[in-house]
Amino acid sequence: MVFVMHHESHAAIRRSSPPLNGYAAAYLVLSVGIGMELPGEVTLLERLAREKYEYRDGLEDADRAWSTGGLDVHKLRDLVARLLNQQLADAGYVW
Repeated sequence: MVFVMHHESHAAIRRSSPPLNGYAAAYLVLSVGIGMELPGEVTLLERLAREKYEYRDGLEDADRAWSTGGLDVHKLRDLVARLLNQQLADAGYVW
């Protein structure tokens, strides 16, 4: 999911606009993977749009690592995990 977000949204981030196509693609991959749309009134897509600067920072870190032959998506992974947990908690699901 993080790869889809990175790949689909990189150009939009460089234009300083929210990469909604990347968000939507990632959310679709996640929903298909679990076989249902995730519950919650405020979706991951909306939450990512609210956190666009943190998301952009994660993309930039991933790009820096990639340019030196590494792979570092931990900021993106942590952001997505936190926002998904918030969405599910708001819908009454507690882990």
